[in-house]
Amino acid sequence: MLMKYYCFLLVLIGIGWSSCSKKEDEPTPEQDPLIGMWHLRAVQRADGTFDVTNQDCFKDTYFDVKESEFTLHASFPNEEQEGSCQSQTQTANWVNENGAYYLVQNGQRQSAGITLNDNNETLQVNITADGVPVVLIFRR
Repeated sequence: MLMKYYCFLLVLIGIGWSSCSKKEDEPTPEQDPLIGMWHLRAVQRADGTFDVTNQDCFKDTYFDVKESEFTLHASFPNEEQEGSCQSQTQTANWVNENGAYYLVQNGQRQSAGITLNDNNETLQVNITADGVPVVLIFRR
């Protein structure tokens, strides 16, 4: 079921996106707090929050956010070959306008569904997959 959410996330990025942080990954005071390396920690759905930090495949998913562009490397189980992983990398442009994050493609902006929490150490990405709200939770 988590595969569906990752596929949806990859589509979202395509049209528009370690528990320990390193000093070079942390933004300077002048930088947007979104900038840095983010690692998938959990997936939250109506039926609960699921820790994916130690699950094969999912633990390799990350966001690498630069000044105006981010790269999502998503890794998830391959449903066609049990026990194997598949991955995809997508890059998108983004902007922060008054604290709201937007994906930018061909001059068009679309809400990125991004919220920063926990003193900018937790990144939440809100998506809807098959009509069901899902929150992907990343940490620095």
